[in-house]
Amino acid sequence: MKYTKLYILIAGLFFSMSLFAQNLEDEVEFLYIKAKYLYDTDRHEDAVNSFNKVIQKDANHQDALVLRGASKFSLAAYQGAMKDINKSIKEEKIKALKLIDNHEDEDVKKLWEMFYPDYFKSSDFKDLAQHANILSSRKNQSIVQLIEKEDDSLSSIFIYTKDRANVFATIIGILDSENINFVDAKLHAMRDG
Repeated sequence: MKYTKLYILIAGLFFSMSLFAQNLEDEVEFLYIKAKYLYDTDRHEDAVNSFNKVIQKDANHQDALVLRGASKFSLAAYQGAMKDINKSIKEEKIKALKLIDNHEDEDVKKLWEMFYPDYFKSSDFKDLAQHANILSSRKNQSIVQLIEKEDDSLSSIFIYTKDRANVFATIIGILDSENINFVDAKLHAMRDG
């Protein structure tokens, strides 16, 4: 009888241990799936942290080790690219300030603070200077300005107006109704609406 009780106790212990092992495997797999999703959606900083959790639980998880390395590489490349973009934007602003007519640098810098970063990422120094020259005279009114470039180049239409529902679609519709062809359109919001 004692032998039977001992056997049941040992069987229960093995059962508990195998159940714990299964739960740990499930947890590692769940963490890996989450980390892989973050990696696949280019959220590399979060992916690195999640892969670290997988590797803490299973130091030999080869896929997690490889993808953590790839995430670190992508994250470093992204951060390096952002530094390059920010440096380029700063250089474009410096060149633009030299082209701006009769305006104090501080006034232009205040104007530029009203724009979101995507404006500067898609504009060169000539655009920055032209737009600043046009906007320096704004007095809460809409502005439409034709910007002629070189003879063999496309012209630009610069439109500044308050934001309202469907403003971009309305402008495009009006241009289309006048048979004005457009190759590219950029929409930039300002912090003051």
